[in-house]
Amino acid sequence: MNKKKAKIKIYSYDLFRLEEDKSSLEKEKARIPNQNDIDEKVKHLRKECDELRRQIGQKKSEINDQSISLTDKRKKFSITTKQYEELTHTVDRLEVEKFFSFFFLFILFISCILSLNIFK
Repeated sequence: MNKKKAKIKIYSYDLFRLEEDKSSLEKEKARIPNQNDIDEKVKHLRKECDELRRQIGQKKSEINDQSISLTDKRKKFSITTKQYEELTHTVDRLEVEKFFSFFFLFILFISCILSLNIFK
């Protein structure tokens, strides 16, 4: 009878260990996501990646447009700067011509006066 009780005790212990192992494996399995969850997550991540790719393409296009606009504005600024320099040069030249015109007229006036012998 003792042998029988010992065997029952061993079987009971083995059964307890097996139940513990089963419980541990079930907990481990519960932590691992099932294939449907994985597939859904992969699908969701792919959608997000596609959206990010689309946004990146859109931002690249915007950057390209802004770069072209900046280049155009730089060209216009350069042209405007050149025009300003040309106008400044023209104004300076006209001021010099004006001065010389007045000077010439003054000399002419003096010549006329001297030729008329008004001061003699």
